[in-house]
Amino acid sequence: MSDCSCPGEELCRHQLAVFFAAYSKEASVSDWLAEWREPVRETKSVASWGLQAAKDLVKAAGLMKPDYDRWVQSFESSFDTLVASKKHTNPYVVSELFGIHMKRVGASAPVEKEWRLLYELVASIVSFRKLLALSEELGFEEHVVRKAYGHCFENLLEDSADLVERLVVQTMPFAFDEFIERLRDESFEVLTCVAGYEIERVYMHRQLWTELFRKKEWRQEEALRIGSRLKALGESENPLPFSAAMIHLYFLLGNDDLALKLAGGVSDVRFVPYMVYWIDYFTGAKLWRRAEPVIEMFLGKLKEYLDWIGSYQSCSAFVRSVMRSIAPYCSENGRVELYERALLVSLPYSFADYEYLLFERGDYDRWGELQAFVGFDYYELPKDRVKVVEKERPEVLLGMLHQTAQREIDQKNRSSYRAAVRHLKKLRTLYKKLKRVDDWEYFIEGLLERTKRLRAFHEECQRSKLI
Repeated sequence: MSDCSCPGEELCRHQLAVFFAAYSKEASVSDWLAEWREPVRETKSVASWGLQAAKDLVKAAGLMKPDYDRWVQSFESSFDTLVASKKHTNPYVVSELFGIHMKRVGASAPVEKEWRLLYELVASIVSFRKLLALSEELGFEEHVVRKAYGHCFENLLEDSADLVERLVVQTMPFAFDEFIERLRDESFEVLTCVAGYEIERVYMHRQLWTELFRKKEWRQEEALRIGSRLKALGESENPLPFSAAMIHLYFLLGNDDLALKLAGGVSDVRFVPYMVYWIDYFTGAKLWRRAEPVIEMFLGKLKEYLDWIGSYQSCSAFVRSVMRSIAPYCSENGRVELYERALLVSLPYSFADYEYLLFERGDYDRWGELQAFVGFDYYELPKDRVKVVEKERPEVLLGMLHQTAQREIDQKNRSSYRAAVRHLKKLRTLYKKLKRVDDWEYFIEGLLERTKRLRAFHEECQRSKLI
């Protein structure tokens, strides 16, 4: 947490020298360095071994002809040999080996373009499932996994979305039917294979059922299947990913009443981010009537979710994404009041957007109330905005000037008294402009009476000719 006056960026040699000097009084610096370097050595040695093993696997497998069972067996064998064969103590090794596994899988893909797309999709989903299971087996904390090889999950999700998009725009041969049906079971395995990583599991399941598995009867069967799994959950198991997946399927089936009923019954505050996807889904398709009840329900749950997050930066980032999702609906349907309600619910994280909206609309009274709510002092307000408000609605500034001056007086030191006097002189100017001189005189007399023991404050008032 220290800093240095030298021009070096981040940790400089001086900071490191201080650290090692301090550490040497407690333990061996050389031992510390050896321990620090070990993960890098391990990663390099394991990656070298993985490349050699991958070459042997490619030679043995050759190019893969269309056979679903053989494909899955090959993917699982490659993953088990390259990624899961060693019990890793360093999570960063997993990223290196997983990259080698995916390259090896790609080297054995069919030559035909349409089969290659399907092959790569199945490989991504099977590898995604295997990586989830390995992460749980190794026992790493989720935040450690996200830092060390979370990008592997993100890449698989992005690759799967791209492959699905390319598959559905082409005419799929009848030979694909068996593979697509088998892939349905694989998608269910993704949802149920582990207890953690809920967001990733739901995301993968959702994108497959939104774009690839479009048959009504399939979606009905999957919803019932997930419902049965939900009922069979133990007390320690988290029902949220199953609820989110099932609700999504009912939205896809057009059964919004049932979907909203199920969503309303979910009490877990972590459910709220899943609702943003449905808002984006409906607004993207311009299904305004279907978007409205989801937005209304979402706003009813938003405040509780923001309180649960706690972190100001995380809340601000989430609110920004939420406002981008809601804006198209409000704009297309003239629902300015709904947009404003979303800003109100999101305060103080939506302050910048709400302040801009009120000012541009010319609602200076509420603009002033917002500034006071957030706790800004008069001198913290943007000067260009103050000039406009002073010209259009000067009375809006009175309350803020009163509060700021009183806060300065309460600090009871000479410099704060000088600042208070500057604000009081501004107050006097505004009262005269509003032709409320009697109100000013009544206020200043009362203030001087209340502060008669603050001799220094009275001296500053006399020096500035306020009295």
